[in-house]
Amino acid sequence: MHKARVQKHKFAAKPTLSKANFSIAFGIPGEKVAIRLSGQNAHKEIVFYPRPLLLKRENNRILAKVTLLSAHPRYATYELDICGVEDEEKYTLISRSGEEKLSYDLQGPVTSSINPAVLGQASGIAIATLSFKDSIFYNIKLPWGDELVKYMRGEK
Repeated sequence: MHKARVQKHKFAAKPTLSKANFSIAFGIPGEKVAIRLSGQNAHKEIVFYPRPLLLKRENNRILAKVTLLSAHPRYATYELDICGVEDEEKYTLISRSGEEKLSYDLQGPVTSSINPAVLGQASGIAIATLSFKDSIFYNIKLPWGDELVKYMRGEK
């Protein structure tokens, strides 16, 4: 009878995922990550947002969700899903980026795309504001250009 010989291997260190690598893979604000697991006759898809961009009301109810559609630094595009308002509720969406200011009067749930880039500028952080008639407003920051690249590199 022969005894199996077991060889022990030593590794220099356990593999780890550094903060920078994690940020590069999963750290862009509003980024949607989908993981698909497949087997012979079945599959499962898991979708999550590692750094979700959410606007919440005082009662912690979600007012709006922002999803990054395109992470190209110069043409970053976000989807703004204003889902936490009543059908008849009126409000204003104000987008400020650099010296540019855009304003839209809206009513009820709305989904819209936002491209925060400003011609002639390389970078910035746009501020999207939802303003209601009772003088309550909610802000969310949308990085673009070099500011978005900082997230991609794990610097933020």
